[in-house]
Amino acid sequence: ETLARVGKHLPRAEASRLRATWLVVHLAFGTPLPTLLGAAGLTTVAALEPFVPFVPSLPRLNVATPWQVSNASE
Repeated sequence: ETLARVGKHLPRAEASRLRATWLVVHLAFGTPLPTLLGAAGLTTVAALEPFVPFVPSLPRLNVATPWQVSNASE
């Protein structure tokens, strides 16, 4: 199929949707918030709240916490 034919079935690209996707991807991959806020031109973390429900949850990792590490040496 040609791209023109396939494109008829896709949603139209809109700047707001592209930006939302960009923000969600960065939240999902753990981009540091100060870096993300600066790159997005945002001033508060509250501006990211509408996007949080769309961030996929990651599997819980079995990672030692700092207090578990300090207790392990005793």
